[in-house]
Amino acid sequence: SRRRLTVPPVAITAAGQRVNDYMANNALVFDVKRDIEIFISDNHELLFNERDFQMRLALSLINSECYDDVDLEYHLPDGQKFRFDDDYKNWDTEKPSIDIVVRKGCEYVPIELKYKLQAVSGNITRFGEEAEKKDISIITNQAAQNLGRYAFWKDVKRLELVKKHYAAVNNGIVVFLTNDATYLKESEGADYSAFSMSENRMVTGQLDWKQKKNKYPQIILDGEYIVKWQKVSFNEMMPVVFYTIVTI
Repeated sequence: SRRRLTVPPVAITAAGQRVNDYMANNALVFDVKRDIEIFISDNHELLFNERDFQMRLALSLINSECYDDVDLEYHLPDGQKFRFDDDYKNWDTEKPSIDIVVRKGCEYVPIELKYKLQAVSGNITRFGEEAEKKDISIITNQAAQNLGRYAFWKDVKRLELVKKHYAAVNNGIVVFLTNDATYLKESEGADYSAFSMSENRMVTGQLDWKQKKNKYPQIILDGEYIVKWQKVSFNEMMPVVFYTIVTI
């Protein structure tokens, strides 16, 4: 007969138990984060813009069959209670919609996406035919990295407010995807240094420009976030792509 292997119980420290409890209570957001990372790591298609990223990621989440619902452009119309929060009124005059919202049971995970690009040139086939001109411009350079950083942390704050005001939202996710290594660099001394996204940077509290910009007011974060970058490759036209994911 087969001998049964007995594994002795492992003592769990108080700190370890807190980690286990946290993961159990926030299981859905970890599942969603894992599926986003799988999509990015396995993708070998050229993503042309942020909408392309959004649509393909949403389709991947739907096809996983792990969730009860996956919505795109989840609109938050006038009258939604988080709009009356002072933090929101101070810095956001848009009529927001959330890029993707995942639901499982009675729990929702909102997802915001940022996809910032450097120029990409190469050869591309359309309708089965290669372009006559070789090495054509496929993606243009977006630049404005200072505003790209600002927009990322603004998305983090928006999801903080959604989480604060809706009981069915325990967590949110903000994804920043780019082929522009500038975003990973230190920005000490720059006007936008408070919005830096450099590796291992811990970000919390008040974020503001050194020279005030009325159109882009300060952001005050409630949580603490550590920026961690990962590197992947899509294809020969975009061989190096970086991403960071923040969980609210």
